[in-house]
Amino acid sequence: MYSSHFVEFFQRALPIGHYLRSEQPLTLLASEPEPDIAIVPGHWQDHTTAHPDRALLVVEIALSSLKLDRSKAEIYARAGIPEYWIVDLDQHQLEQYSDPASGRYSQRQVLGKTDNALWNQVGLDLDTFL
Repeated sequence: MYSSHFVEFFQRALPIGHYLRSEQPLTLLASEPEPDIAIVPGHWQDHTTAHPDRALLVVEIALSSLKLDRSKAEIYARAGIPEYWIVDLDQHQLEQYSDPASGRYSQRQVLGKTDNALWNQVGLDLDTFL
């Protein structure tokens, strides 16, 4: 249920030349995670024979998987994914990771229900989603 709300938001915020994948693999270095949402370059037809190997944004929605989702930050940072979000439904907050360097994200921001998130210049009222 929660992921469908976020899918709808990201569909509106998609940059030209990108598409949204939901719960489908990304082939990243030595790992193949299946994020809840990934914004990837190209068109879905570009990936009929192989999974994408890069993304602009990856989102994990954590209901009982927060520890696991936090451990994935290193995988996504090593792959050079510019931004990683964890939606923590238990704590009603959004963790935003950005600026990957040397296998880690150098920036981390935590937003709560009263905050607004911004992605691709489209605002997201977190009270609606958290």
